[in-house]
Formats: sequence, C-alpha cells, structure tokens
Amino acid sequence: MTEAPEVLMSLDALGAQLQQTLQGHPAAMARDIALLIRGGCDPAAAAFRLQRYQRKVDVARQLMSAYDAGIQRATDPTPLPREGCLGMAWLFWRQACQGARADRLRWLNSAFNCLDQAGPYGGDATGALLRQTLDTLLMATLDTA
Repeated sequence: MTEAPEVLMSLDALGAQLQQTLQGHPAAMARDIALLIRGGCDPAAAAFRLQRYQRKVDVARQLMSAYDAGIQRATDPTPLPREGCLGMAWLFWRQACQGARADRLRWLNSAFNCLDQAGPYGGDATGALLRQTLDTLLMATLDTA
C-alpha cells in the first residue's frame, strides 16, 4: 500500500508537527505519543505501548490523559485532548502501512476510533487529512481481498 509521494511528505510533516505540539503537553499520554512519533524509545517497548493503547481505544472507545505504567488503568480520568487523538491516529496509520492485511484492518479501525474521539471528521483540517488518508488505505486494503 503506497501513497502518492506528496501525500507521504505531507503526512511526514504532519507527524513532525504533531510531535512538536505534543512534546510539551501537560497530559502524560500526549507526551508519550510525542515520544512514540519521534521514535525515541526501545522498539519492543513502543510496540507494547501501541498495542495497549490500541486495546484501550478499541474497547473503551476513548483514550484518557494518563495511564499507569502497564497501561491498564487510567490515572487521570480526563479524556485525551484532540491533538493527542490525532497523534495516536497518525501512529496507528503508520502501523497500518507496515502490516499484513488483517493487521492493517485492525490498525485502521483503531485509527478511525481515535479520529472519532477527536471530533466530527477528525476535528479540523489535520483530522480531515488523516481521515482521507485512512479512507484511501482502507479502500485499497479491501480491494485486495
């Protein structure tokens, strides 16, 4: 599954912008998302955290601002802010681009759930770009059945 080069550059720039916005955010999870976007942690730990966050958004349909070390319980009941939801959707999109078909569908579902939490149509132009990209990847994935 490949995107047009200009779309990929735009999405890479979006990832960098989200990382910059989230790195100093007061919400612990937002800072964790910034770290994951930057790739500044052990790959095995990052994979574990992404899978735990994926489960949270898919089961609870909402991500919170902070979780315990094992990402089992929310330590702050405040919902993750829109920018954090967009950052997590971007991370899930990146995972979907790397996976086999079944994994791709799972990551895409989680990314769409994050956008739902961000607001209608992803909340703004950034969310709309992510939603359009996710829609394109989903259609291409379904066409390969």
